[in-house]
Amino acid sequence: MGYTSSNGTIKFNDYHFEDMTSVQRIKTATHELGHALGLDHTNGTNDIMKQGKLSITSLSSTDKSSYDEAYNNY
Repeated sequence: MGYTSSNGTIKFNDYHFEDMTSVQRIKTATHELGHALGLDHTNGTNDIMKQGKLSITSLSSTDKSSYDEAYNNY
């Protein structure tokens, strides 16, 4: 659905976006921005950084702590 390169360039697959709701598009864009900020995938049910076509729009505590950790590493 989306891809973030190692230099931070974000690209979206238009084919997948056509079948997504606006909330799923927001989640995907936020997820890819997380990658650009240095975050990895997570497994939590409510995590923005969980892979998949999901309808999550709020950062979970895991997302927030992952960001804090990534920020401290850079």
